[in-house]
Amino acid sequence: QGAGGNEFRGVYHSGTYGRWKARIVINGQKIHLGTFATPEEAARAWDREAIAQRGADTMLNFSIEDYTSDDTKSRVRDSEGDAPMAEAASPREGG
Repeated sequence: QGAGGNEFRGVYHSGTYGRWKARIVINGQKIHLGTFATPEEAARAWDREAIAQRGADTMLNFSIEDYTSDDTKSRVRDSEGDAPMAEAASPREGG
């Protein structure tokens, strides 16, 4: 069970605003991932960041198969060594 009385890893309830926070610890640094309307949304944000930072073998809140976007799939493959590393992405335009 996660902290804050919920079932998800890295998810906390904000009593002040009634929303759910996602936070992950990487190399001893707490990284705030945002606030969300539901604990499930926060847990999915935590999972995506955990995959990006730790690879596909990390413990997740949901099944790895739930993350099917091309970006996540490529990160998972790269972390597992199944695909060549992609070239660095160009900076986003307009933002």
